[in-house]
Formats: sequence, structure tokens, C-alpha cells
Amino acid sequence: MANRILFLDDEEAVRITLSRAAKGFGYETETAATLKEARAVLSTRPPDIAVLDLMLQEGKGIELVKDIIAADRNTVILFLTGNPDDESFRKEVSASAIYSILEKPVTLERLETMLKWAMEKRETALKPSRHELLAAVPEESEIKEMIVRAPRWKKVGYFAGILFFILLLAGILNYLNQPEETRSDLFGLATFMEKIEGYLKRAETREIELRNRAGDSGQGGKNRSPKSN
Repeated sequence: MANRILFLDDEEAVRITLSRAAKGFGYETETAATLKEARAVLSTRPPDIAVLDLMLQEGKGIELVKDIIAADRNTVILFLTGNPDDESFRKEVSASAIYSILEKPVTLERLETMLKWAMEKRETALKPSRHELLAAVPEESEIKEMIVRAPRWKKVGYFAGILFFILLLAGILNYLNQPEETRSDLFGLATFMEKIEGYLKRAETREIELRNRAGDSGQGGKNRSPKSN
């Protein structure tokens, strides 16, 4: 699915030009001339990127920031402005917003560059942080408490799972320690089975030899002539 961009600008020519250019870059686009139209777009499906004109005939593009964050806090915002040196608007931007400036007039090269930057920022924001990943892992004390409180059959399951994991890890290490040409023998199972098969064949051969010896011995006894009285 293509990434989606919302363009908010009260100038029709700007909306159409930017939207067509973004479509040429492979994005899906939605356009809005007013804050009301933009909010209607947000209510259906939040965009990945929102390109907002700072100064509209009715209101400011910055008024949409709270709605964007409420819909999807990872949406990246690009503010369209003809005065990029004016820093006053930054005070009104939420601290949690991901944003940058897109200076007017916008060239196609600059638009493409900033859209790529915005998507990279969004993808980074969507990835769970190391802190979030660690928070999802139970602490040692929590694991112990789970085992203590669990029914007896569940405890057996826990320990069986740990044992299985250790055996699996040992098998993987064994596999990795093998030469590359023999790694197709996963965990050495084929080699192990060959050894078992060889052992069984040797045992079978040994059993046949013993039977033959026993048969020869019995036949020899039958052929022996009886002693004369």
C-alpha cells in the first residue's frame, strides 16, 4: 500500500501542483482547502504525512496539529511557509509532533527530498524503542513468581520448555560448529541415524553368526557315531 499524504492549502493551484507531484513520486494523496475538510480526511484515515499551509484564509494550518496527533501521533508534518525564518509558530506546535519546514515556492526536487525525509522519520517513530522492548520482557522476580503461583502441571511445562530450549540451543551450536559442506545435516540427525543403522546391522550380523555357530555345533553332535558297548 502506498504511503498517504494530506495537502492542506487554500490556494487551489498549490494543492493541485503538490498533489500531482507527490502522485508522480508514488504516494497517495488527499487535498483539503479548509481545516474542516482536513479534519474530515483525518476522521476516515490518518495520513502518513501532512503538508499544511501555515497561513490560511480561515485560520492557521497549525490548528490541525492536535487533531493529527490525536489521529496518529506518528504522522509527520511539513509546514508550508513563505517565511521560514519566522520561529514564532514553533511555540504553538506540540512537543510530541514530528515536523519540519517546507519553504515556498516549493521545487519538485525539494518536495521529493522532504517527503523521503518525512517517511524515514515516520518509519523510525514506528519502530519500538529499546526501552519499550526491555519493558516487555518480564523481570527475573516476575518469572519466579509465575512459576511459584502456577499449578504443578504448569510448573512441569515451564521446566520442560526450559529443557527443550537448552537442547535446541545445543543443536544449533552443534550445527554451526559443523563444516559448511556438512551443514545440510541439520543438528547431525542424519549422521546419528547412520550410526544407529550401522550398529543395528552389526548386531544383526553378529546374531546370524551366533546362530550359524549354534547350528554347526548341533549338527556336529547329531553326526557323531554312537559309542559301542
